[in-house]
Amino acid sequence: MKVVMMIMMTFMKVMVVMIIKKAMMVMKKVVETMTLMTMRMLMMTIKKLMEILMMVMMMIMVRKIMRLTDEGGGDDDDNDANDDEGGGNNDDEGDGDGRGGNNDDNDHDDYDD
Repeated sequence: MKVVMMIMMTFMKVMVVMIIKKAMMVMKKVVETMTLMTMRMLMMTIKKLMEILMMVMMMIMVRKIMRLTDEGGGDDDDNDANDDEGGGNNDDEGDGDGRGGNNDDNDHDDYDD
């Protein structure tokens, strides 16, 4: 009876060691796969970021080239509303809109003060 118990215990020990080894192998595979997936995702993210950076750099270069080839005149800001003009009059006189040119900062209707 004792011999049978010893054989069973040895068999059980071997089985437990085999199961642990198998689990370790599976875990190793899972970790490897996860690492590969993470690396792949990281590489994809880096690739996308590089693409976006390249697009931005291209846009900046195109704008610089456009600005260099721009025929002078006009203001050099980015709105193309009133280029080629010297800008509106920025004075506080009456501009024919019914208001006089007093320069106090109250904004009620100032008619020809």
